[in-house]
Amino acid sequence: MRGVAPLSLDGIFPTMDAVKSGQYKVARGLFSNTKGEAKGLAKKFIDYLMGPDGQALAVAKGFIPVN
Repeated sequence: MRGVAPLSLDGIFPTMDAVKSGQYKVARGLFSNTKGEAKGLAKKFIDYLMGPDGQALAVAKGFIPVN
């Protein structure tokens, strides 16, 4: 984004490696919760999110992939 710059925290910038290793402490996960085992459309959506296309989308939007 234009005009937005990442800030360091205790001298650590929010790089992928710093977030993955836990050095950069201000990070949160994204969760997809279901009541019980996911079925039907919910399962298809979660499968998409966890698959290659969904993970590529997460990376494109600045998130760290889970697999």
